Amino acid sequence: MIVAADDLPSSARFLTQYERIVAVERVAANKQGVKNKKYQMRQAIRNPKTWILFGMAVDAHIPNAAMSSARENLPLDRYSKGR
Repeated sequence: MIVAADDLPSSARFLTQYERIVAVERVAANKQGVKNKKYQMRQAIRNPKTWILFGMAVDAHIPNAAMSSARENLPLDRYSKGR
């Protein structure tokens, strides 16, 4: 099942005109902005949570990569119990 949502609340097809206005005003009241990719990128780079999550992902993938590559080099056919 594929669900496609619009980028902006002002262009959302599933909202009425009044609901679009309310959605845009709510976003403006939260001071979140509708779209500002440069600001979002700057915030993500400066955010320590981003770096912590990045470090955790790298730490989780290093042992997995080592096990995957080592498993390919083991002669498992000799040690199988079925023969």
